Amino acid sequence: MQLHIEAGEDTMRGYLLKSKKLFLINILLLLIDSALITSFAFVVKALVDISISRNISQFYHIAILVGFYIAALVINGYLRQLFWARFIRDNLVALKNDIFLQLLRRSKRAFDQENTSNYISILTNDIEILQRGYFYNFLAAIQAVASFVIASVSIIKLNVSIALCVFVLSIAPVAVPYI
Repeated sequence: MQLHIEAGEDTMRGYLLKSKKLFLINILLLLIDSALITSFAFVVKALVDISISRNISQFYHIAILVGFYIAALVINGYLRQLFWARFIRDNLVALKNDIFLQLLRRSKRAFDQENTSNYISILTNDIEILQRGYFYNFLAAIQAVASFVIASVSIIKLNVSIALCVFVLSIAPVAVPYI
């Protein structure tokens, strides 16, 4: 059975951008999360360095900073999951509504030609597959790219020669099969 969604939303990109505000909020929260995670590593490094040097006054300042980072990570993580779920829910509701409207527009004869289980499958299983395989993975891919870029900038900031070695060594396993 083929159902074609009309009205300019014949691609999944239309559903991704259906709620642009939620999409942009999700992108912003993903970027903040990636930046917080990467910078948290530097703060923990400073905490370890100060604790090794046994400087108690600086240790308290850095420990407080670590506490703020942990709080920021938790709050941002909660907001990210909240808006992520809302974004996926809104897009899936729009998709289900469009599919349901397409089913309602079918003639009785065309509707009766298909088994009812096909319609139920589209509205449940196929939508669930789209949720996990498209919407969720799309946002996860954006977060992975953002984390990679921020971590790459951080490693370059630390030491350019080590960064080059890491990049060459990480490309080698991918390039070897093509040589």
